[in-house]
Amino acid sequence: MKYIADTSVKGLKKKIQPSGNAWVLIAKQRIVNKTITITYGKVASISLTEARNRAKQDLALLSQGINPRDKQHELAQTGKTLSDAIQEYLTVRNIKPSTIESYRGTLTRNFSDWFEKPLRAISEEMVLARYKRIQKDVAERAIQKKKANPPGEAEAQKAIRTLTAIFNSFKDDRLPSGERLLPLGNPCEVLTRKGVRKSIKRRETYLNADQREILRDKLSEAWFEDWNGQPTKQQCIYILLLLLTGARKNELRLLKWSEVNFDEGVITFLDPKNKKKHYLPITRKIESLLKQLRGGNSYVFYSMYDPNKPESMSKVIQHVTKLTGIEFTFHDLRRTTATILSEHGYQLDDIARLLNHSKRSQTDEYVQTTLLAIRPLIEKVGEELFTFQEQISDNIKVKELNLPFLGKKRIFSFDHKQTDSDIKNALNLDRRQKIIKHNIEKMWQT
Repeated sequence: MKYIADTSVKGLKKKIQPSGNAWVLIAKQRIVNKTITITYGKVASISLTEARNRAKQDLALLSQGINPRDKQHELAQTGKTLSDAIQEYLTVRNIKPSTIESYRGTLTRNFSDWFEKPLRAISEEMVLARYKRIQKDVAERAIQKKKANPPGEAEAQKAIRTLTAIFNSFKDDRLPSGERLLPLGNPCEVLTRKGVRKSIKRRETYLNADQREILRDKLSEAWFEDWNGQPTKQQCIYILLLLLTGARKNELRLLKWSEVNFDEGVITFLDPKNKKKHYLPITRKIESLLKQLRGGNSYVFYSMYDPNKPESMSKVIQHVTKLTGIEFTFHDLRRTTATILSEHGYQLDDIARLLNHSKRSQTDEYVQTTLLAIRPLIEKVGEELFTFQEQISDNIKVKELNLPFLGKKRIFSFDHKQTDSDIKNALNLDRRQKIIKHNIEKMWQT
C-alpha cells in the first residue's frame, strides 16, 4: 500500500489503491498514545481543501484525547452536521464545478460557524436572525448607490436559497433510532411563513431609443479623442459589439483572433458558463468594427499593459457613464439587443438563440442552422443602430448619416435645383466634423 503525505497538514495522506485513491488521516490520540486511521473518502469526490479542513478538525480532537470516530458515533445519534450535509449534497448531485465553487463560497461566507452543528440543532430562530444579519452586513459593505434590490438582499436570498436546498435534500432522512432527522422540518421555511423572505426583483432595465442615440453620439466624439479618461477606441468598439451581438461581457472580452474567421464569416465564442461553443455570423458591420482592431495580438481586446492578455474592461462602464450620463450594466446592453429585436417583431425563440439561451447540442448541422437563423437578427440590430438613411421630399433632399460614433446627423440638405458640386462647396463643417466624417467613411470600407 502506498501513501503520499500532504505537504500542508501533518498526518493527512493520499492512499493509492486500485479501487480509487482516497484521503486518510493517520495520527496519534493524545493521552492513550494510540495511532488512529480515519478515512475521509475518495479523492474524486472530496477536494484537497475539504480533506485538509476535516483533518485539522480531527487533529484538534486527537490533541484533546478525543477519538474522532467516537465523535462520529455521537453524531450518528443526532444526525449529520451541516458540513457533512453540504459535502454529501454537492457530491451526489450533478453540479458543475463552477457552481460547486459558488455554493461553497456563499455557504462559507454566511454559515461557517454552523458547519459543525448537527442539522437538527439549527432552529428557525437561528435562521431568521442570520438572514437579517446577512442583509445588514452586506448593506454596510455596499458601495453602489443604486441597485435593483435593497443592498444585501441578493446575497441573503442566495445564501438562504442554497441552505434551503440542502435541508430539503435531507428532510425525509431518519436516524438509526428511526426518529426523523429533521423532526420540525426545514427551518428555512420560517422566512416564507413570516413574510420575511420576499421574491427578489429581477432587473429589467435596458437602453431606450433616446439613450441609445445619446450613447452613439457621445461615443462618436470619444472615438477620435486622445485618452483623457474617456473610453478608448477599443472600449468604444467593445460596447458597440456587445449591443450589436447580444454577447455576454466575457464571451466578447476573452475573444481571440483565432476564433474569428473572416473567410468563413463566423465567430466562435466559448460560453463562460457552460464551456460550450456558441457561433455568430460576421455581418458587414461586425467585420468593419473588428477590422479596426486588427493587430498581431492573441486577443481581440488586448491589454495595453500586456498585449498577450485580454483587457479587463473593469472601468469601461464607468468611463461611458461619465461621458454619457447614462447608468447601465453590461447585462443591460444584452437586454437592449433583445428589446430592439422584440420591438421589430422577432419571436422569443429566435432571440433566445441569438443570446445563446438554447440547450441544443452543437452539431455541424446546428451550427449552420444557427448562423442562418440569427444573421437577420444581427443585421436588424445593426440597421437600427448604425445604418445610412436618405429622405427625399418635393423641395428638399436630406441625407442623414446614422453610423457608430456619429449618430444620426444631417450632413447636408439642398434644393433640387442645386448641383451636388454646389452643395459640397457650400458645406461648412468644422475641423472635428471633417475628421469624424473622414474616419467613419474609412472605417466602413470593407
